[in-house]
Amino acid sequence: MPDAVQPVAPARAHETADVDGPHIGLVAGMLAITLVVVACAAWGALHLLRHETDRTLFPTAATPTQMPSPPLQSAPAIDLRALREQKRAMLSEYRWIDQDQGIVRIPIEQAMEVLIARGPAKRR
Repeated sequence: MPDAVQPVAPARAHETADVDGPHIGLVAGMLAITLVVVACAAWGALHLLRHETDRTLFPTAATPTQMPSPPLQSAPAIDLRALREQKRAMLSEYRWIDQDQGIVRIPIEQAMEVLIARGPAKRR
């Protein structure tokens, strides 16, 4: 019987280490260099801007300005009653709105009666 060819099993590879130390060190070093470069650029920009404006950018001795408090109603119930009286008077009085164009304000009850008397076709 001729020699049978035995299949060759591929060599099994496995990880030799969990962490690649040199690459992690390289990335950490690049990150540190980047942070130093950015910090220097920010310091330089602030230094340049301070010389451009001839003042400090962050005044620490300045006192904050006091905002005025909003005006509050001293008696809101009385104000509401007065507003309702004013609106009620507007609904029940005669008054010229525009005398040149003949526009007047009439009491609302009378205005409703006029609209009913005109009928649905003449309301506009």
